[in-house]
Amino acid sequence: MRKKNNRPTLHNRIHKHIKNHIYKHAHNLFHIHHNFHHNLLHIGELATVVIFTLVSGTWMFASLTGYSEELYRNNNTEVTEALVEAMKNPGTSLKQGNIISVWKMDTNVENTFAK
Repeated sequence: MRKKNNRPTLHNRIHKHIKNHIYKHAHNLFHIHHNFHHNLLHIGELATVVIFTLVSGTWMFASLTGYSEELYRNNNTEVTEALVEAMKNPGTSLKQGNIISVWKMDTNVENTFAK
């Protein structure tokens, strides 16, 4: 009795090789395509966050510019005049929000510190 040869024919082996070769290249193309779109998605997310941050930051802090103008002085004379005026009328200055709190100095207390 002869053994039956189970080896695939040359045609079948070539067909299988071509099929594997095409599959390998197709798989690489799909991999590149997937990674490209995945990275585009992250770039879109980043762009959205940056735009939202810039727009909301401008919107949120736009109304504070009027408040901060009172805090800036051009020279030390203006600073001194503003402080003296605020200390003369602490009630008014507290209501306007120019002064957060008023401290009163007790001159009877001696403060000494070790060298």
